[in-house]
Amino acid sequence: MAYVSRTKKAQAQAKVTSPVESPVKQTTNEVHVSATTSLETLETIREDLAEIKNDLKKTVTEDKLETLVSTIIKKLLQQNNKEREKLINAEVEKRCKQIEEKYDKKLEMMSRNIEILEKKTDSLTQKLHECKTEIRNQEQSLAEIQEASVEALRRSNKNEQYSRKYNFEIMGLKETQKENTWEKVKTFIKENAGVVIEDREIIAAHRIPGEQGKSRPILVKLVNTDVKSKVMRKRSEVKNKGYRLVDDVTKANVELIKRLSQLDAVQSAWYFNGAVYGKIGDRRMKFDITDDIEKKVKKAAK
Repeated sequence: MAYVSRTKKAQAQAKVTSPVESPVKQTTNEVHVSATTSLETLETIREDLAEIKNDLKKTVTEDKLETLVSTIIKKLLQQNNKEREKLINAEVEKRCKQIEEKYDKKLEMMSRNIEILEKKTDSLTQKLHECKTEIRNQEQSLAEIQEASVEALRRSNKNEQYSRKYNFEIMGLKETQKENTWEKVKTFIKENAGVVIEDREIIAAHRIPGEQGKSRPILVKLVNTDVKSKVMRKRSEVKNKGYRLVDDVTKANVELIKRLSQLDAVQSAWYFNGAVYGKIGDRRMKFDITDDIEKKVKKAAK
């Protein structure tokens, strides 16, 4: 609402109607008139302000103005929120699309890698199966070889022992230089065992390695078991004279006798007629070099 105050109107009219004059000294009456005019001007201003106030009251109250401002602000905020929401949604959609594209590529790469790994796994599984089959075959072959080896060892020892069935050893017979072991054996057996052995009954007679510092044993090989039995039956008599007559036992059987002798459950161990025996309680058991002697003795001792 546009208006022009009365004061300003009066001033404007005064400017138009009053000529420009040089300032002159006013009289008392003129001063009185000027003061009166100023009071009138102030009164006019007051009236104008009152009129403006009334016009404002008629136009917008304070509450309405606050409501109007609040409404305008809400609309602006709503519009701003909508724009912001649009921007946020657009940005979120853009980011989601980027993430989706990124992970689509990763998933595709992972799928390819998984496919490659599955192929490798299948190949490795096949190779593992083949290796297990080969290992089983090798284990079976090894078991067969081990069994054959044990049997071969057993037979070898048995054959070796059989080849010595006509042999015996003389222990403790003093060794002399340039001795004739053949004649020495015949004389020794005759004097200490009371058995006469003919030259034709002896196949071989010679010294063999023995304990260091002692006379070496004499190994005697006879033609048959009959002649050997005649001599070996006199071993007790020979032993009483400080000598010993022992069977020619293989190294494997000697070790077996030693092992048996070290076990508490075994009272005694000995060789007889091509085999090794041990006494466990009241039982006499036959042992072989391929036996698990600890297990066998433990079972027999129960």
